[in-house]
Amino acid sequence: MEGFIVLIVLAGLYCLPIVAACIRCALHLNGIIVINLFLGWTLIGWVVALAWAVTSPPDRNWQLNRAEARQRRPREGERPDVPPERRRADDAR
Repeated sequence: MEGFIVLIVLAGLYCLPIVAACIRCALHLNGIIVINLFLGWTLIGWVVALAWAVTSPPDRNWQLNRAEARQRRPREGERPDVPPERRRADDAR
């Protein structure tokens, strides 16, 4: 049982660069994942992946798309299947 817990903790540490990159919405997420999976076992590869994950700038396009999606949520009482242009036309009638 203790060995299983140690294995889980080590697996979590091994994936730390990937988790950090996902949380920060890193611009080079795919590269970080590849470096960590294939070179992470060499400790140098793991340190490189972790450093890249925490210093990589956030992906602005992803954040903008997320903000736009939040703005497009229908308000209470609105029909989400009707585009805003048509809603205005229907309200004018």
